[in-house]
Amino acid sequence: MSLPEVSGTNTFVNAIYQAENIQDKIYVRSNIDMRQNPAIKKEYPLWDIQERRLKIYFDEDNTQPNIEVDFWMKFDYSGDFALRPGQLIIRDDDNFNNQEQLILNIVDDQLLNMNLKIYAAFQQNFVDFQNDQNILSLERYLPIGKQIMLIQNLWKSLQ
Repeated sequence: MSLPEVSGTNTFVNAIYQAENIQDKIYVRSNIDMRQNPAIKKEYPLWDIQERRLKIYFDEDNTQPNIEVDFWMKFDYSGDFALRPGQLIIRDDDNFNNQEQLILNIVDDQLLNMNLKIYAAFQQNFVDFQNDQNILSLERYLPIGKQIMLIQNLWKSLQ
């Protein structure tokens, strides 16, 4: 993978990659500004408001992401019911000018599911744990971690 082009501000980073086996570039945009959305906070003043979104753009000029995942969910005190479900939105802008989209609500407690999988993985012996393709071991995470640190350092040099 080539050296990414990195730009941004103190709360936003934009990284563009040109991968060997992908003709188009890969655009990664990440915003870490933790200010709450005033409209949501006004509607739900007692809620802990968090924006947890992943946005994926297939074209640099897109105004809307082609895939958008809202990971933030709010559960009742028992944890049994999602008061505010997360969402997965897949837009088809090539054929329908961003009019056609698939919206799926996420109502599972993903944090609980993740913790259960982690605990089950830790019950394995070391060799099985290292060979389990469902587990991202530190060894397999190393190239990802290096890319994240590279982007962090390039982003920091812009400030």
